[in-house]
Amino acid sequence: MTMIPLVGFIGWHNSGKTTLASKVVKHLTTRGLAVGVIKSTKDIGIASDTPGTDTHTYAMAGAAGVALAAPDQLVVRTAKPDLNLHVLAGIYFSSMDIVIVEGFKHTSPVPKIEVHRQGNDFLYSQVDNVIALVGDAQVQGILHFDADQSEELATMIEERFCKQNPKITNQCRVTLAGKEVELPPALEQAILQSLFGWAQANDLMWQEEKTHINIEVS
Repeated sequence: MTMIPLVGFIGWHNSGKTTLASKVVKHLTTRGLAVGVIKSTKDIGIASDTPGTDTHTYAMAGAAGVALAAPDQLVVRTAKPDLNLHVLAGIYFSSMDIVIVEGFKHTSPVPKIEVHRQGNDFLYSQVDNVIALVGDAQVQGILHFDADQSEELATMIEERFCKQNPKITNQCRVTLAGKEVELPPALEQAILQSLFGWAQANDLMWQEEKTHINIEVS
């Protein structure tokens, strides 16, 4: 079972991780990859819609979730979902080749790139799965990049996580009213990504090439 690859950028505040990650996203998209981004923040009360707009009116009326479907974009506002990163990626970014994650430094299964600024403590000794370090200092045993090597970093990410990571296709068989139906690829990807992300988060991962999942709806 192959899930959409997630690669995290971590670092202390003002370390430059957003600037570097955005450059990497630009390099990857220029190469034809579809890239999603999930960013964490400690801030609360961030304005997601403007007072006086229809979406704000619905939100103030108590709607638990509001979506705005426009010709050029879809904007969704909900309460914070209690979902792990792989499930979030499956639901919202099922059509992506890779998802770049900023923050979430204590999420163990996600490979991470630490962006380090001189004078700050290192994170690689405090969190799991740091695969590369960006900054002036070099650490034995950890891949190193300078801050101006965003293109080289993008190449490493593409080679390691995209080229050998085909997306989930044609693995989900669904029967409705006794008839087998074929799901749209994006829906199939979202279902499988979410199921396996949830299973991974709950230590229920399995190794068999084929897994049978029965769901009964009444």
